[in-house]
Formats: sequence, structure tokens, C-alpha cells
Amino acid sequence: MRLAVWPIALTLPLAACRAGFDPLPDAPAALPVLLCGSPPQFSITLPPGGAGSGTGAPPNPVPALAATGNDAGFYVLAVDLAGDVHGLSYAFTSGSVAPAVTDVHVFSGATGTVAASPTTGGVLASILYGIPDATGTALVPLDGSLAPRANVQRYAAWFGSDRTIARAVDGTLAFLGETTDIAAKLVSPDGLSLSSEHTVIDRSEQPRDPTITASDAGFLVTWSAAATSPDEIHAAIFDKQLATPVVTSRTINPMPMFDGQTPRAAYAPGPNRYLFAWWLKSGSTDEVWISLRDGSLGEIRSLQLARRAKFPKVIAGEKDFLVVWQDLDAKSGLGAARIKFDDASLQPLAVSGNGGGALAWDLVSRAGQHVLIWFEDGASPVVWLDPLCD
Repeated sequence: MRLAVWPIALTLPLAACRAGFDPLPDAPAALPVLLCGSPPQFSITLPPGGAGSGTGAPPNPVPALAATGNDAGFYVLAVDLAGDVHGLSYAFTSGSVAPAVTDVHVFSGATGTVAASPTTGGVLASILYGIPDATGTALVPLDGSLAPRANVQRYAAWFGSDRTIARAVDGTLAFLGETTDIAAKLVSPDGLSLSSEHTVIDRSEQPRDPTITASDAGFLVTWSAAATSPDEIHAAIFDKQLATPVVTSRTINPMPMFDGQTPRAAYAPGPNRYLFAWWLKSGSTDEVWISLRDGSLGEIRSLQLARRAKFPKVIAGEKDFLVVWQDLDAKSGLGAARIKFDDASLQPLAVSGNGGGALAWDLVSRAGQHVLIWFEDGASPVVWLDPLCD
């Protein structure tokens, strides 16, 4: 909004006329964001393990990582080989970001994936638990210091992925998991169940890698369906109570002769656009593909994004989407591109770091800015907070 500049002579009379009325509210201050040009990096201490490749190489010391952000800054949850979940946070002070919590114990007995969603003043973590085999998913409410805010809620025989929690603009939280079918329910910021389970994917689909994403219409559910051969990427939109389909199941991948693997999706509310990303094996080469869709999941454009690439993740910012994937030819092990809302035209980006490889990574959208948060291996391991600017 543009503010008019009035002559001084008019200012006092108009101010006087407002006597007895409520004062005009101050415009909210813009949240600080990461500056372009030199993304911040901070030293970290890795748990025991290694990141080598080839037969006999030590396992990755960080098999799972999740990141999220709120007004204060960024939060990172990392799972180690012993099943302990470590918490780190990075807060803005006087416009710049700095470590706030360097390593706090969040949870024990984790196995598999972890997810994180911002809540008022903190984070709700979703952690697959049970060693050696997963037995359920725990919802762990944390405060701004990543300390326990309330009791852990354990959902036995409920299994989720790294995108098992979705937060709507109004703060509504949806929790997706595999039970008899693939079901979803609403939960509170403390992880308490607020609704009954609603089946969102039938078992007959033989679904794999289900994820959930908030949108203006409600919640988008995406999965890989093994009932077809080869696997197809399917998606459907449910209302804000998760009870009724708004858009019934659609097939997303335009090349059904190849298996669609690990689909991920993001939603941009302004243009009302969805972007889907997945990978497939074409002959002897792995490829990452994307599909840009309108609010009714009608396709606008699909294209191959990268070769010798897999495991994409996608997130929406204020101006475009960001897709990051595992790149077999990049020294960092990561490739990236920005995707425009209107026509899916892309801008390739380099993820360079200090010359080491990526151990684990996630994407965060905060204050309209999308950020790649990744752990880089090396003699002096670091965590990067990279906005991947133009």
C-alpha cells in the first residue's frame, strides 16, 4: 500500500479530527530474510558414521533430516544412526541469522523419516519410531528452544513419510499416515487428535510414498500407485476437514511407461498453482520430471528437469517454485532449479558449498523466501542456509 504524503499544514488538523477515535494501526514490519550473495554456513558436529560411497563405505551419519521455519528463524531436526533426534535452530537478530540452539536432544528411538511443521512459538515434529522396525509415528510438540512443550503423542501402527504433516494458512494441521488404508486426520499444535480418521487413499491402489500438502481448497494428497504397471503418480484434493474429495484422483505423470517414484508436491496460493516432482528410471538413466497444474489439477506443462537425478523435493516461495534433487554429477550431490508459476519455465541453479557432499537436506518456505538447508560433509562439516538466489 502506498502512503500519501500530506503537507504539514494539513497534518495537524486531520490528526485533531481523529481525537476520540482509535489510532490507526502501525503497518506490520517485514520479517528479515536471508541475503543473497553469501549464504550463511555454520559449523556442526556430526554423530558417528560416514558418507563414503561404494562397497563397505560407512553409513551416512544423518539418515534423515527435516527443517521448517517461523517468524523467529529456522529449525532443523536430524536423526542419527542410533535413533536419536538432534535439534538445531537459527534465529534472526538485528536482521542477520545466527545459531540459537546448537544441539539439543529431542527424541530417542527414531527410525526412518522425520517431518516438522511450524506452530505458534515452536514446532510440531512427526517422527517414525521403533527399533529395529518402526511401530508407529510420534508427534512431538516443541517450543521455540526445541524443548518439550507438551506430552509426546504416539500413534501406534501409523506410519508416515517426510511429508506427513501439512499446515494450512489458518494454522490447521493435517496428519497423514498408513494404517489399514492411507488415512488423514486433523491434529492440534500439541499433536492431539481433533478428528476421526478419513481414508484418503484406498489400499487397492497399493500406494507408496504418500504425502500431504495444504492448499486454499483444503489438502492435496499425492502418492505413487503400484497397482498400475508401471507405477503412476496420483493426486487428489480433499476439503479442509479431510472428509470429502474436492478434486478426485488424477494421474500426474505424463510418461506412464516408466515407474513414477517418490512424488512430492507444493502449492502456490497467489496464482493457485500446484507443482509436482518425481523421478523415474528411463533405460539406464534416472530422470527427474515436473508437472505444473492449475487449481483443479489440470496440467499446464510437464517436462524433464534433470538426468542422472532422483529424489526431488519442491516448495513454493513468493515468486516461484524451488525444486532440489539428488544430482549424481554435482560435486555437492545436489541440483536445483526455480520454476515459474505461469509456464513452468525454469532457471537452473548451482548448489556449490565448500566442495563437500550433501549428507541430508530439506526445503523451507519462510516469509515468502524458499531456502535449502543442507548438511555438508568434509573435514569441517557445516550446515548451509541457502536461499539459492538468482
